[in-house]
Amino acid sequence: MEPQGRMYSENDPKTIFAVGTGFPDSVRTCLLHQKLQMINCCIERKKRRNEFASKPLNIDDHFDSAEEESEEEFFECEEEASVQEVQVHRKTKHLLWNKPTGRLSKHPSLKLLKTGDALYLPVTQDPVPKTEDQLEEDAQLMMQLGTDKQGSEMRARLMSASLLSDMESFKASSLSIKLIPGIIYHFIRWYSPRDWIEEEGTDQWGQINGHLSPRMKIPNNPWATTWNSAQPVPAHRQKRLFDDTKEAEKTIQFLACRCIGEICQLLMPVLAHAALQALAQHKQPAIVKLPEIINGITTKLQRATKSFHLHTYIYDVSI
Repeated sequence: MEPQGRMYSENDPKTIFAVGTGFPDSVRTCLLHQKLQMINCCIERKKRRNEFASKPLNIDDHFDSAEEESEEEFFECEEEASVQEVQVHRKTKHLLWNKPTGRLSKHPSLKLLKTGDALYLPVTQDPVPKTEDQLEEDAQLMMQLGTDKQGSEMRARLMSASLLSDMESFKASSLSIKLIPGIIYHFIRWYSPRDWIEEEGTDQWGQINGHLSPRMKIPNNPWATTWNSAQPVPAHRQKRLFDDTKEAEKTIQFLACRCIGEICQLLMPVLAHAALQALAQHKQPAIVKLPEIINGITTKLQRATKSFHLHTYIYDVSI
């Protein structure tokens, strides 16, 4: 006889039925649903990572060839010396140590200043999903660090992991002899437009003139420090910001180690929602203004079911 169910291996994981994988919108739901979503999110990310690893990355070759065709088609020069410079530039540009990688697409409007070359959008790592309790832990940690110099440096270091990853992806996608690694304003114009103060007038390539914001000009500010330490590394070669295997194990451990009171705490929002839904579906004519009453109950339950308002000991059963 064949087994009624099917055991799935690590390479063939299945998501939890009827639970989505969306983040960060999941923080609008109860913590139990967020934890189940986290498991699904880990499974989906692992699948995508495995699919990416099994396919060759040809996106860079496509843009390199397109750029070459564009230069050859529209290039005009009357002086022989200039032609030689362009030929040397093309040979140098495509050396192994100087070849752009991890390109997603050309930016629809931005170009590199002073050169007019296309600004390429990099392939970046996905944001790190976090559940509501994890966000609260992060907020408490930031408050505990204080406001002194050492605490500020530690806070900036903790928050710069994602920024460093994006900077490395950008450098890898824009790596060429025309883009000086020390110039940060190319990255700022794309990543943080508010820190690029536009001025009147445009350059010969139609790019609006501008300068960095005051906070970006502060010596040794976190952005400049991170930029200087960033190396041109595409996203698929970087250390993962989100370890899906480790996070899935943590989530399963969290659910498996709940006591009776904590289990009731997790189930309370679900049971309250089911009760309100049943009440709305079985309306009684005797209940006046039922929709308004349900809205009032929902508002109170949103506050009452928060973890810091519940005392789990009242659900514990003493033997």
